[in-house]
Amino acid sequence: MSRLAARRGLTLATRRCSHGAVKPEAPPVPSAIAAPSGTAAAGVMWRARGRLHLTVIAKATFAFVDGAPMIPVEPQKIIDADIHHHNHPGRSVRLTSDLAPYLARIDVFFTGHAHAPPGPPAAPFSVRLALFAGERPILDKALSIEPSGAEKAIPLAYERAFGGIGMADNPFGTDRPAVLDPSRRDRPAGFAPLGSVWPSRRRLLGRTPHKALEGPILEIPDDFDWSYFQAAPPDQRVEALAGDEWLVLAGLHPTLAALRTRLPGARALARVHGLSAFGVTEGQPLDLVLDTLHVDGDRQSCSLVWRRSFPLAEAAALAAVRVVVGVEVPGAPPAWLAPAEIAIAAQSAAATSDPAGVTLNVSDQDAVST
Repeated sequence: MSRLAARRGLTLATRRCSHGAVKPEAPPVPSAIAAPSGTAAAGVMWRARGRLHLTVIAKATFAFVDGAPMIPVEPQKIIDADIHHHNHPGRSVRLTSDLAPYLARIDVFFTGHAHAPPGPPAAPFSVRLALFAGERPILDKALSIEPSGAEKAIPLAYERAFGGIGMADNPFGTDRPAVLDPSRRDRPAGFAPLGSVWPSRRRLLGRTPHKALEGPILEIPDDFDWSYFQAAPPDQRVEALAGDEWLVLAGLHPTLAALRTRLPGARALARVHGLSAFGVTEGQPLDLVLDTLHVDGDRQSCSLVWRRSFPLAEAAALAAVRVVVGVEVPGAPPAWLAPAEIAIAAQSAAATSDPAGVTLNVSDQDAVST
């Protein structure tokens, strides 16, 4: 990596997609997605109906502020493969891959613990995950918690919900659950994401071989069910978000019985460079679409993921394309990297042996503001 790139502090991602246990080879031609500090970024290459596409992904993280909008913090890294609890593949997942080429609906999920209210140990209580646009509920879901012993913080993992070996809806569960669906005790319940190997997700692959989604370029068949990439439980997928809704958590904070905080009103944008020879205007703007909310109760933060895809005229465009991503919040426009910095980042990506990309910090004076 050049000293100039290190000094400038580019955040570059040349990502490969992994929706299973097998790690694919690095792409033969890296595509560069660059972002200033405060934003994580990546790209996914895929082919459908014989045409290449590049999906640009941006991610930013915001800390809870009770009664007020969230504030920016260091972004959670791009997750390029499912992460299991205790890093054990025989456990449910803690985090799912961000590298989906497209999501038709918005995934909302919560990871963390349920926190018992003051009172006698082992007393049942309820927890709630909700999103409101003004007074209108967009998502409002409750779980019943029945702790065992003197537990005051109960992990909201699927191992604590109803289920067991051979159950497609929760093969990791138990017949003595602590986390329950209040309307039906014999049904798996949770707020957490579902892993890519979850039986109910794998069924959606149909005849698509899993290897088709594990290469450097995902091969999407004509009859593919895109809901395979949705990781949130079905009742936690919403149609649309403006990005400034109110998040309400009850029984999910270690010190507050109820927390009410507002999404930051952030939006993600991209500029596409390097494709003028293929008929794309240099610096072509691209509005990314918010499609994932990861609410992290333990870290008291929320990570937002945006994505947007565009077609590439031919394979040669993969070598030329460079994308810079920025996230803006009200009153603070995004800081853009200069084209020269993107080119340096791309050269560094091509030289590095790390297939997951290189991440460095970028100082404010090295960013280009608009």
